[in-house]
Amino acid sequence: MMRALRHPPRSIACLVLLCAAIIGATMPGNAATSGSVVGVNVLGATTLDATLCASGDPTRTTLTGLVSGVSMVTSADCDVAFGSSNTTATLRTYMPSPRASALASATTNVTEVANGNRVLDMEMVDASTGWSVGDGTVNNRIRMTSDGGATWNPVANTLGGGGRSVSAPTGSIVWATRYANSNVIRTSNAGGLWTSRPLPGANARASNIYAADATTAWVVGSVDAGPRIWYTTDGGSNWNVVCDEITCSTSQWSDIDFAPGTTIGWAVNQTGDIWGTTDGSSWSLQTTTGNNLNAIDAMDPNRVIAVGSYGQVMTTTTGGATWNDRTPTDSHFTLRDISYRANGVVWIAGEYGYLAKSINHGLTFSMKKSRVESTAFAHIAATADDTVIAANFGELFIRTADAGSTWNVATVPTPSVNWADNDAADGARMWRVGSNGRIDRTIDGVTWIQQTSGTTEALHAVAVLDRSRVVVAGASGTILRTVDAGATWAPIASGTAETLRSVAVSKGEHVWIVGDNGMILRSTDAGATFAPVPSGMTVPLTAVGTWDGTTVLVGTANGNLRRSVDAGASWTSVAGDPTGENHVTAIRPVPETATVWAAWGANAARSTDNGATWAVTSQGSGTFVYDLDPVDSQTAWSGGRFGQLRRTTNGGATWSSAFTGSAGIRSFNSVVALGPDDASVVADADTTSTTAPGPGTPDYGDPGATWAGANGHFGICLRQAPGTGSTWPTTGSCPTSDGTNWRALPDHGGLAAASVATTLVPGTVTASFRFGVKVAATLPAGTYRAPIAFEVTAPGG
Repeated sequence: MMRALRHPPRSIACLVLLCAAIIGATMPGNAATSGSVVGVNVLGATTLDATLCASGDPTRTTLTGLVSGVSMVTSADCDVAFGSSNTTATLRTYMPSPRASALASATTNVTEVANGNRVLDMEMVDASTGWSVGDGTVNNRIRMTSDGGATWNPVANTLGGGGRSVSAPTGSIVWATRYANSNVIRTSNAGGLWTSRPLPGANARASNIYAADATTAWVVGSVDAGPRIWYTTDGGSNWNVVCDEITCSTSQWSDIDFAPGTTIGWAVNQTGDIWGTTDGSSWSLQTTTGNNLNAIDAMDPNRVIAVGSYGQVMTTTTGGATWNDRTPTDSHFTLRDISYRANGVVWIAGEYGYLAKSINHGLTFSMKKSRVESTAFAHIAATADDTVIAANFGELFIRTADAGSTWNVATVPTPSVNWADNDAADGARMWRVGSNGRIDRTIDGVTWIQQTSGTTEALHAVAVLDRSRVVVAGASGTILRTVDAGATWAPIASGTAETLRSVAVSKGEHVWIVGDNGMILRSTDAGATFAPVPSGMTVPLTAVGTWDGTTVLVGTANGNLRRSVDAGASWTSVAGDPTGENHVTAIRPVPETATVWAAWGANAARSTDNGATWAVTSQGSGTFVYDLDPVDSQTAWSGGRFGQLRRTTNGGATWSSAFTGSAGIRSFNSVVALGPDDASVVADADTTSTTAPGPGTPDYGDPGATWAGANGHFGICLRQAPGTGSTWPTTGSCPTSDGTNWRALPDHGGLAAASVATTLVPGTVTASFRFGVKVAATLPAGTYRAPIAFEVTAPGG
């Protein structure tokens, strides 16, 4: 999911020369004249250096030790050098964050807008009847199908709380667990009446459930003390702990299953352990893989299959006495679910729309592409050898009756969207893309409006060139482009049917797109046309980043970073996951620097030499970074699995949690860094989360105001700018008593950047600023800051 170089330009230059050529001829009896106008854009060699504002002496940018009612001005000049070698140049400044007060608390506030509902489990009872549960707000999003998955309708349930897992021994008997509390709910009349029973233990949290009949069930989950397996034989009135952190695993359980009609069962956890039981009460460790195992399915007491991270597939034909690794060679993604049929047909599903089928009990698999790909297929159920229902996290159900040759989207009331990627033109104007051809746009960073894409293909990546031009890529070789801010979208020929997974743009209007089977496409005309670039690879390419259209990095599904410095003519391997198991999810250069950031697995990586060498830091066990976006060379945001949103301010040396409000429910698929305290995140189930600074001091008032008065305020003053025609006045000093020279910083999300000064002649000059603040009595104690951006344009004026 790679996008544009979205951060504000450090310099913008354009000089237009118009030349008129008059061509004439004298002819007997008359005269004729013709003319033509020739236009050319000549780029000014602009200079912009704000080093002494961004770093160095803190007295230039830091205001410290203030109490209510006190005003202060920075004690040293914040110097910005700017100019142009062949014309005049204008310096402009603005705040890149559209939602922050001028000076705001560094404490991050988060607003989450969840318009849709997430499917957390699905089970088909037979070829017609099935159940699903999720975390929605209407009827807890328990749904039932009675037509083989063609339609899914809500089932009334007033017990409260979102569903986490479902197990249905028959079409009428259904058990479900709750993610956010300790209750297990049950119905014996197909949802007409539900009963609720609590699990024992402090802060018991139920994960997955297996129900044998109306009275017998097992649940895996945890309490404060650690992981648990509970067992009931009386419909949930009483629960016995049959496995805890002392007698069994100390790692969180993922799934549980039993051989039909027996007490022979298995459970898997997040460190790759497989535990077994023959009586439902006594459990023992059978094997461990070291990888997170997400699902297990038993066909009978002997044949069992488990799947997990890095495409892991484990099989046994001996009831667990021995286990064999059957990981498909084409699967480098996390696998999340299995459907195992009695005749040896197995279907598996996972991230990046991975679906595969085996006809020999999981010995070998063949990949099956769906018409609608999603960021992650989390659930799969085969009701016949070639009839399969798959669902993603965002209430997207798809069905095939011909082994994956064709797929149909099921009917779901008010279906939600699984967002895959987002990108920004500035702090307020953004686009997001997702399943079923969905494209939305916002112009204020808050309210999103759906646009007409003209496709139902899953869209995986979006890159913004500017406020009008955007390129989108997705399944089946889909490329879409707009030149009018999304009022219309035009399909662009890609020449391939491969799934396209990542887009990057660079200066010079180069656009790069990568996808499955080593596919690389390049455009040199802002995405109007594309041509293939030989990669020499056959693995899926999952991320791309570029500086200037010539230096390019691509990331692979088996965890490698490859680099070209000649526009793709040759490629070298530079870094990546040393085990080759985690696919690269993000590659992000910082504009006009040698710094580039990347992510794979739990790792965030940073290079300071254009991707030649890398420093890698882990964000912790159990983490998976789905996206990463830098603010600058030191500050970056990352989003990932289970609501993980993190931030670094020291070049990736350490990462701190910024938001875990949706932990365990939603996964952040894409993050756009809008500033050090400001980001926009999209997730599954039609969820958009935005972060913004906390309480703050408003901008300084209108020109001519003073620092007097009860309200706190923050301002910027131009102390001097020799060699310029200043738009802002200069006095040689910036005292708080001077009400003439202080200015507010415009919010670039809604206002144009403020013109500060223009050079009188070609050349470089230095503008010196001071910052000031008065603290309001109502402002709580803490550290406050304001992101400020500078840009230079040529010609000036």
